[in-house]
Amino acid sequence: MKKALCIILSMMILLVTFAACGDKEDENFEYVTDANGEVVTNADGVKQTQPVTTTEADGTNASTTGGSKGDSSSTKPSSGSNNSTPLAPDLENFNPNASKEDLLDEGTKVQKTTLRDDIIAKTIKGKKFTMTMTVLGQGTEIPTTVTMDGDKFAAKLNLNGMDSKVISKDGKTYVAFNYSGMKMYMETESEAMGMEDIMTPQAGADQKYVKTTTVKDGDKKLTCEEYKTDDGVVTKFYFEGKKWVRQETIDGDTISICEIKDFKGTVDNSIFDLNGYTKLDEKALAAMGGGM
Repeated sequence: MKKALCIILSMMILLVTFAACGDKEDENFEYVTDANGEVVTNADGVKQTQPVTTTEADGTNASTTGGSKGDSSSTKPSSGSNNSTPLAPDLENFNPNASKEDLLDEGTKVQKTTLRDDIIAKTIKGKKFTMTMTVLGQGTEIPTTVTMDGDKFAAKLNLNGMDSKVISKDGKTYVAFNYSGMKMYMETESEAMGMEDIMTPQAGADQKYVKTTTVKDGDKKLTCEEYKTDDGVVTKFYFEGKKWVRQETIDGDTISICEIKDFKGTVDNSIFDLNGYTKLDEKALAAMGGGM
């Protein structure tokens, strides 16, 4: 789960890097719109672009791809322009790690329980489940869905308005993005993405039980089962009754916190679909005004 999130974030940064390759002063663009203000697409569904024009001092228009003779300056479409859409959300200040302040207080130790094994491990070992959750970052909440169906795995999240998902199936891994109507995906071998660990879930087999406590979360009383690996990674599973509601993982200075909204042994296979997405390659980048 944590690896899948990191993969998506890494690939988002890679996408921004690809776009930056074409961010030169002679490669600024805006989307072509029809009489109704709708963005025009080609037969493949790729949005059509055109050079951005600016108004010269004498009232004439000049394309940013050329401009007036001797003028190498250019103006990008403003963020408020109806014809411009950013390629990806700003990730500069994004921190996927939660703060230690977001951890729940230590509770009162009680007799050992086996809720993790009875509720979580049993379902995960069946390799068919859907987990809907919110990942807590510093100042950020990321709605996320993790799904497994046999040899297929998918993780879908929304970050600053961008819907993204990583799909692993048939030995391939696909990282897909849907941002303001731009639907694209990249493809690679699953082994190259380190997805083999996710495809063979161990349901915490390497974790050793530490203790069970009762913990207060506002007006709720939760049961917390704490586990620890040999290398010191602590994971706390929180349950409200028999419902899994929260997970905290402390790995040195890295804090991962998930609020579990739903966990069930059923799957909506539409999460594995890439219908309507365009494969991100040189041709697609050029159509978007990028290109390497």
